[in-house]
Amino acid sequence: MSYNLKIYFMVCFCATALASERNQVRTDYNACQYNLYQVLSSEECLNYSLPSFNPTPKTVKYFAGTTKTSFLRAYVLCRELGMELLNIDSAAEEAAVEKYLNTVHKQPGPWNGFWLSGTRWGADGVDFVWLNTGQPLVYRKFAAHQPDNAGGKEPCVEILYQNDGSYAWNDIKCDAQLRFICKGFK
Repeated sequence: MSYNLKIYFMVCFCATALASERNQVRTDYNACQYNLYQVLSSEECLNYSLPSFNPTPKTVKYFAGTTKTSFLRAYVLCRELGMELLNIDSAAEEAAVEKYLNTVHKQPGPWNGFWLSGTRWGADGVDFVWLNTGQPLVYRKFAAHQPDNAGGKEPCVEILYQNDGSYAWNDIKCDAQLRFICKGFK
């Protein structure tokens, strides 16, 4: 088999795998949209109203993907849904996200987190920004002793269910396989 033919098969295999993952995410999203109108109250299924001090009040919708994937792939999947990988800008929004996660997911332990769009930025790698806005993380809820940048290789951020029943943020390697939360506006 020629080298070009091998590359062709590898590209086709990767494209098929990505398409399959994208289709599963769309199926999950469509099911949630169905649940939004048929089964669950809007508060339980991915909705949060921004505080009234907003000049133009908007409703935020959330989508929690069940597929475990890398940070970059989660970012792309959210964009394909017309949404952004989640950034949390206030304690009120954190509480709304945690309330939603409590209805769908309570599994303490490693690799059970959800991607946030936070990532290290700058020459020193100390500052965090939201990837989708480029704005610094003004509101933060990192766990005790976090972020620690273990091994100098943890530039991404997850929200993680803790053993005490709370949620906290953790810095983590971007190639870890986690679920993700997308955020969009209605």
